[in-house]
Amino acid sequence: MTSCKHIPIALATAFLLGCANKPIGNAPPAAEKPKANVKKSAPKITGPDMRSYDWWRKARFGIFIHWGPSSVLALGAGSWQRKGEKTKDGASIPYTTPGTLPPEIRDGSYFKYYGAYLGSAPGKIYDNLYQVLNPRKFNAEEWVQLFKAAGAKYIVFTTKHHDGFCMFNTKYTNYNIMNTPYAKDILKQLTDACHKAGIKVIFYYSKPDWYDPRYNPKNPKPYEDYMVHQIEELASNYGDVRGFWWDGGNKVKVDGARIAKAIFSHLPHAVYNGRGGMTLPGIKFGTPEQKLGSFSRHSPWESCATMTGEEWFWNGGINVKSTKRCLKLLVSAAVGDGNLLLDFGPTQKGTIPPQVRDVYLGMGRWLAKYGESIYATRGGPYKPGTWGGATCAGNNVYLHIIQEWPKGELHLPALPAKIVKASALTGGSAIVETHDSQLIVKLPRKYHNEYDTVIKLTLDRPAFAIHPLPSENVEFVSLNASASASSQDANWRGWAGSVTLRDFEVNMPKASYFGENVKEKPHRKHGFKPTKEQLKKYPWVKTPRDHIWRFWRAKANDKQPWLELDFGKPKTFNKISIMEKFDRIRAYVIQYEREGKWITLHRGLRLGRMALALPKPVTARKVRIKIIFWASDVENEGPGIRQFDVWLDKNN
Repeated sequence: MTSCKHIPIALATAFLLGCANKPIGNAPPAAEKPKANVKKSAPKITGPDMRSYDWWRKARFGIFIHWGPSSVLALGAGSWQRKGEKTKDGASIPYTTPGTLPPEIRDGSYFKYYGAYLGSAPGKIYDNLYQVLNPRKFNAEEWVQLFKAAGAKYIVFTTKHHDGFCMFNTKYTNYNIMNTPYAKDILKQLTDACHKAGIKVIFYYSKPDWYDPRYNPKNPKPYEDYMVHQIEELASNYGDVRGFWWDGGNKVKVDGARIAKAIFSHLPHAVYNGRGGMTLPGIKFGTPEQKLGSFSRHSPWESCATMTGEEWFWNGGINVKSTKRCLKLLVSAAVGDGNLLLDFGPTQKGTIPPQVRDVYLGMGRWLAKYGESIYATRGGPYKPGTWGGATCAGNNVYLHIIQEWPKGELHLPALPAKIVKASALTGGSAIVETHDSQLIVKLPRKYHNEYDTVIKLTLDRPAFAIHPLPSENVEFVSLNASASASSQDANWRGWAGSVTLRDFEVNMPKASYFGENVKEKPHRKHGFKPTKEQLKKYPWVKTPRDHIWRFWRAKANDKQPWLELDFGKPKTFNKISIMEKFDRIRAYVIQYEREGKWITLHRGLRLGRMALALPKPVTARKVRIKIIFWASDVENEGPGIRQFDVWLDKNN
């Protein structure tokens, strides 16, 4: 399936690279033998401690950059859309012939794969895209100016993805940016500009390599040598690098001690994440993907999420999330004491797509006004809830209210501290009262911020010293609800029922749930396995809950689709939370059924992700969302819902 956007003019293809006769994927040169000298005791490699994460936690917001040969054809999934094979030993097979171009690239017919949404490109095409990769419009200074304007404090750049192509100047393979028509070290330009502007830099590096034949599970040592050499280059040639972001599995084993030495001998305080199966010393950070991490003050974490649909690389500019959606992601990460790493894919020309630029600038404008509630804060003392959550710094607590609250009143447990002052950073005059062990926040509806209403409380003591408090007492009303819909897109791996949660699902080993820490969630038994009957009735449970491909989607010809929850019997609720698959919904209503008629509870525009606190409780057996108007920039695809939950908040 392809994007309905126009295909750009094909790049010039009839040329040969000056270095085309050099071998691609060549083995590294033999390491030099150390010179004989007096033995010295090697310093102990300790890796990062919690102090190493001080700058990182203060930053809160980073930008993820996925870029490589796949950008030429707008293959949003990048390496995953390379159709290749492996040897019997599981080693990678490159599809390049030095000094030649495949006929499809010479005559331009390779562009039939442009924007191959959910498709793939043959290995012989994919592996030769580097020969037409020429991001001549790349301007490192302009990029970094945008990052600063967006309010981001660090970047994570893909130095090598699973396809094996290196976006930096490495002497251990010719499959790199220096052997493209561009022939300049993009990574050096970008890191120099970031260092100059005060933007911190972390390097993404894929442990798997689906191109280089040294990536062989049966003979891992050559690839280990290759990887160690490249990590040494990255750690020593690009200045003050603050960490490494590993990705991929552990099919090819490498010696973590060698990797650690290559990094920490140059960058003793570099942080790193826990992917890739490597055992390195020190504290690592978690990387929940396309979802939020659970509230934690002890384990550093960073949610990595895409801005353009579910694709990490340039996808032709489809399914771009709204500024509102992205800001809510940032706020939701901060109140959980985590970071947000928001991704985009540059174009093949080296530019940042204008729609991506607009979102980052929109986030920056909000952060320029209210950034004190995000930067250099810690999560708490209130734990996150359906309403939002809290951050704190010094004696200040910042309540981030991201739900729609028509009544203009929020009830929370009282803080074990005196509130010296209360104000609404985002506008208006907040009234804060304490009654019967409850903190009551009141703010007229006209001052509610569409992105995030921020209430600042100044206490008589340090806020971070307060033990984290649960912020709400909720009953999960829609647990085990059945779901039905006006239509179901049969061409997608989704079911209407998958947007609701079954009680047994939370016991599955890999199950997680958006929001986490639901008070009345069933006790988890990690050894649980669904029965054959359950798998037949609920086939979606085989996919871990909360990742990007769990959802319902309507047919494209369904003009006003609806998704309905049936609790089985009348139940009382006062909160509803819904999350879209893509930001396609432009107008919608939420309704409940009474005596065979649908009564409208709420009307809204641009759904994205929302939480609604009702003015008063409602009792009903059925509730639904009806989509009044929607728009898609992908042909033959309708709107989708990823999460639809109903709650009873007993404090409000």
